[in-house]
Amino acid sequence: MSKSKKRYLNLWREILAIIVVLASMYYGYWLLSVSLITSSDFLTWNIITWLLAIAFIALPRISEISIGGNVIKLIQATKQAQSTLKGLFRAQLVMLRQTPSGFRSSLVTVDPRVEPFFDLCEEIAKLELADELSADMVQTAQELIQTHVTNFMDMLFMHEPPKDEFYSDDELIQHRVMPDAKDVYVRLRDFICR
Repeated sequence: MSKSKKRYLNLWREILAIIVVLASMYYGYWLLSVSLITSSDFLTWNIITWLLAIAFIALPRISEISIGGNVIKLIQATKQAQSTLKGLFRAQLVMLRQTPSGFRSSLVTVDPRVEPFFDLCEEIAKLELADELSADMVQTAQELIQTHVTNFMDMLFMHEPPKDEFYSDDELIQHRVMPDAKDVYVRLRDFICR
């Protein structure tokens, strides 16, 4: 997360805390005015409200919590979880590169590994790990595009075109095979070039 986005979120967190404190103080004053609480209860109410607001504002800066003598280091746990996720995503990218394409069946014009690759890239981007894994992602995209082009050229020039009862050979290549294959090529090329 960028520093400006963190500042923006922290500003909204502080504004929300102040609004909640003011609303709570007003509610406490209303309870005091209708004699539902005493003045010492009102004071306690306000102190607890302010302490909770301060804790809410400081929550992102808290690095460890001690509960019953057990210390939980939040930053260390977060970094460990993030490194585990990076390792898992890296392994999935390697697995996509090493899985056979399954491209050469009769009417399959798109490598079946392409969609899982883009789904995986979306997950990586959602978890803000794209910068750390960009080299692996580009390498996988390059291998997918190379396999895609090689297999497509083999299908067009070295083997008979796939047979389909609704299209002639030329119509099949122009209307059914080419658009899908071109789409995949363009998506992978754009991914590599971004």
